Amino acid sequence: MKSSRLTVAVCSLLLVVGCSTNRVNLQYSAEGAPTAISARAGISVGQFNDARGEPANWFGAIRGGFGNPIKVMETDKPVSSVVASAFSDGLKTRQALASPEGGAFELRGTVKRFDCDQYARREATAEIEVTVKRLGDGAIVYYGTKTANNIGGSAVTLAAGVFGSVEELRKIAEQTLREVVDKTLDDPEFRKALQ
Repeated sequence: MKSSRLTVAVCSLLLVVGCSTNRVNLQYSAEGAPTAISARAGISVGQFNDARGEPANWFGAIRGGFGNPIKVMETDKPVSSVVASAFSDGLKTRQALASPEGGAFELRGTVKRFDCDQYARREATAEIEVTVKRLGDGAIVYYGTKTANNIGGSAVTLAAGVFGSVEELRKIAEQTLREVVDKTLDDPEFRKALQ
């Protein structure tokens, strides 16, 4: 009787000690040298809405064998702001970000999905919907949804559960966000709409 109570107490303690919330920073950094966007005028970045149905800063977890979150991951600012900043940095890298005085176009979006998980392997998925309108007359010149999914690590690993790396999962999430931004800004239809 005492040993079963002790076992329950130890398991409960390990569960509480193992659970943690980890704040991480996600940033866009271009891979290589992206081709500049030759827009007539710059593009400003407007509001991004979060339609994920999750808390504003939540974006993933490293999970235990029963799917229980052991290490919860949250962004240092709302996910919608992280995505908007990534698009802003992507436009700046492509020499198309509007000056503070404003540009001819505004890019807005909706974060339909952006999350990461690790049971054994690390996985991150993003689905972002983007709209670009011309500021002069309010006409929508581009609308599109881009997705990215990345899986890393081995299905047979000891680096899972409490041994899972928050930093490794953060890296795969950051890579996934970069891919969605690049797919959008390098889309020929996106570029054509700005001419």
